[in-house]
Amino acid sequence: ERPPHPVSIKKSFALASFETTFDDWQACIDAKACTRNPDDHQWGKGKRPVMNITFADVKQYLSWLGTRSGKRYRLPSEAEWEWAARGGASSLYPWGDKMEPGRANCRECGAEPFGGFSSAPVGSYPPNAYGLYDMNGNIWEWTEDCWHPDHLGAPSNAQPRGPEANPMPGQAACLARVMKGGAWYYYAVMARPQARAKNEARVFSYVLGFRVARDMD
Repeated sequence: ERPPHPVSIKKSFALASFETTFDDWQACIDAKACTRNPDDHQWGKGKRPVMNITFADVKQYLSWLGTRSGKRYRLPSEAEWEWAARGGASSLYPWGDKMEPGRANCRECGAEPFGGFSSAPVGSYPPNAYGLYDMNGNIWEWTEDCWHPDHLGAPSNAQPRGPEANPMPGQAACLARVMKGGAWYYYAVMARPQARAKNEARVFSYVLGFRVARDMD
């Protein structure tokens, strides 16, 4: 998470109120634009956030959505995501400095019956001040940024961060992407907006999904 660095978001963007759901994803499958039919871990699909999808799978969905709507959809950058997740607050969570029961779906967060056991249908918990649901907990969310272990050298204009200049020998330049938000399986500390983790771009997981962003041109 460190060092902290100033970021200026000068271009308006929209962010989906909810994580992309299995229902949303099924529409892309039905249109024969998305090739993966992800496993729901026997929790049920419908309004639960889609999971078990790779970074490339997400790009298929975004391309289809853009073609269907005539708008350019994308993933948020890490900086955009964190700014939106804070909901204008400077505290550790959008509602204060401590996890409160019923605020988020995460392990030992007082979010029964889901916390620590499964994802929850989107919108099961209150939104932040920007009207965004499940930015804290439920499932991790892909961002566009390549993974870097800290914020040294991070851009100040909220653009996605590119590959490392000197990756390890034999390692792809952007092998992993940043994921944000925490998840049902993780403790509350990972549900803070500033918390961050990585996932190999080719690997899918039952704790990882996404929400869409769009430039407001």
